[in-house]
Amino acid sequence: MVCCSTAAGPAFEGAHLSSGIGSVPGAVDHVEWIDGRMAFSTIDKVPAIGFCGSGVVDLVAFFVKSGLMDETGRLNRNFKEGRSTINAFLDDYSFTIQAFIALYQVSFDESWLQQAQKLAEYTLAHFYDDQSGMFFYTSDKDPGLIARKMELSDNVIPSSNSAMGRNLYLLGVYFDKPEYIDLSRQMLSNMKDDISSNVAYHTNWAQLMLSFIFPPSEVVIAGPKARELRTQLDQNFLPNIVLAGGTQKSSMPLMQSRFNPDMDLIYVCQGNVCKLPVGSVNEALVQIQDR
Repeated sequence: MVCCSTAAGPAFEGAHLSSGIGSVPGAVDHVEWIDGRMAFSTIDKVPAIGFCGSGVVDLVAFFVKSGLMDETGRLNRNFKEGRSTINAFLDDYSFTIQAFIALYQVSFDESWLQQAQKLAEYTLAHFYDDQSGMFFYTSDKDPGLIARKMELSDNVIPSSNSAMGRNLYLLGVYFDKPEYIDLSRQMLSNMKDDISSNVAYHTNWAQLMLSFIFPPSEVVIAGPKARELRTQLDQNFLPNIVLAGGTQKSSMPLMQSRFNPDMDLIYVCQGNVCKLPVGSVNEALVQIQDR
């Protein structure tokens, strides 16, 4: 199984959401802050009638950045009635990093990747155990316990360690940091016997294993209409790609020397070795499938 969907109910319990709708014309699908003011876009650029899922995720992400995360990258676990309390656990960090990476992939807003890396660095500093090569569930800033536990097996949701392994792999690709990928590989190596003996409880680890056995293609969309091309590419099921892009010049490793303000180009690469850039999604799909 590659992916699945489920009701979002428990994830937003107590959030008092209203005006939620599907991905229909008029649904707010993207929210951002520009010069201190909220700006948003809607599907088909018609007047807003409610929020679809991506719009809600944008709002929640900005809420996390502004209310639950401090300047060092430390997260609190909850925010309610004007108070942010309880030092966050590893799953809070790992799933927030995962969400920020996903937000970058659908928006090409590099600030999300930068926030994801900031959280990852904090997690490495305060949760990582050099002796085991894995992450504790609690931070070294939490009150001392008789024993600090590690969450390793996947269950109804992925384990916090498997999520961190996948996060480090992706951040290593995006920021050209082989040390992140080496940490991810070591975590996977620590779990290989458990995966082999009971894959049903290690499915997220198995997904990480696939990334090392069949490394994903790096697909970079650069140019003034990069977001439109990304929307076209999204119509295809492409589970084994790392997607990057932007509508302006960028210093991010995957984007360096690839932006041309006068044309839109798609680069399909493997291990930073790229095929000739192409100008259409159909041409890029041929290159992706011809590995």
